Amino acid sequence: CLTGPIMDMDSDTVMVDAASLYIKHFKGETGRLHWSHGDAQPKSIVVEIIDDDIWEQTEEFTIVLDVTPHPNPHFNPAINAERKTIKVKILGPNDAVLGRIGFNTSVLRVSEGDTVCLPVVRSDGTDETVYAEYECNAETAKDSKSTYTEPQDFEWLGQRSGQLVWPSGSNATKCINIRVLRDKIYEADENILCEITSVYSDYASLVPLDGFLEMLIVIESNDDQIR
Repeated sequence: CLTGPIMDMDSDTVMVDAASLYIKHFKGETGRLHWSHGDAQPKSIVVEIIDDDIWEQTEEFTIVLDVTPHPNPHFNPAINAERKTIKVKILGPNDAVLGRIGFNTSVLRVSEGDTVCLPVVRSDGTDETVYAEYECNAETAKDSKSTYTEPQDFEWLGQRSGQLVWPSGSNATKCINIRVLRDKIYEADENILCEITSVYSDYASLVPLDGFLEMLIVIESNDDQIR
């Protein structure tokens, strides 16, 4: 419900035509606002916004006021030029399907010597840009040099924590990369844990769905190397 400007007048009758520019997302209308003699109350213009199921960004249309000429030009009112038009915004994005963000599995088993992508995927929708914050920790596995009897188990090939970004329209798989090192020491299964700590978009009201938010990476025991 859009309120038109108040017209100050003290005689006769004033009529104002209200015309809105037509676009497909609302019903374009023309009409007439009527003020009788002595009437200075605000009038309302009602524009029906069409609810659809299509993803759209913020859109706008314009409502324009113009005076209906009076038979006696002496009684034609003036419309404030700064208030002759009003822009109306249909806020977006709306009907967005941001998708689901998460690891592609909750447990990944790897072997010594493997170079591994820990996959983070976006599925079930690609509207808008979405973000994921992640953090990885060496649990029982070792990611730094140690002793001969307790050697380093793997190394990070990129950041162990950070942000992953999917632009609008993208569902490309993102990788957190590690390399599992070979050694000649028998070891039981060792673990690395990666977590997605938050997922979000550029709009507070739009949040992607959660997939697997944790992945346990198991470096399998290498008992086949026992001699």
